Amino acid sequence: MLRDAVSRLDRAGRQAGLWGGRTAKYAANQGGLAQRLSEMAGTLQRLPEELEETIKSSSRDLARGAVELVLASYQTRDPDFSPWVALDEFPPGTEDGARAQVRDAADHIVHSFEGMAPRLAFALDSDEEGGDGGADDSDDEACGPGASK
Repeated sequence: MLRDAVSRLDRAGRQAGLWGGRTAKYAANQGGLAQRLSEMAGTLQRLPEELEETIKSSSRDLARGAVELVLASYQTRDPDFSPWVALDEFPPGTEDGARAQVRDAADHIVHSFEGMAPRLAFALDSDEEGGDGGADDSDDEACGPGASK
């Protein structure tokens, strides 16, 4: 029963991309299952940090694409246009009105991006992947989801 639960958790983690899609080998005895659960817990504890970085990276990519599109559009229409002007401060009292005028176009540009869902670059460390880390390689080894006795 415990072995089946660990296998289900292992499968769910692989499907979510937490183990890098690899099948970890672990001994099907209590010690092997406890070691695997400990490894999984360590990976799950690092998950919030990885998610935060993935979200930030995805947001940066979207922002970069939108800014490049707008600045390139201006550059092609006016070869003397300097993209660095966009970094200058707004003249006093003009920012709110200017933002309101371009909001619909900005929404259209952002919605036109056909990005991909961010992928986690997250996996167990290679030494946690079931090498010689103490798990015996006897016949009682579980190797993924359906491997139970």
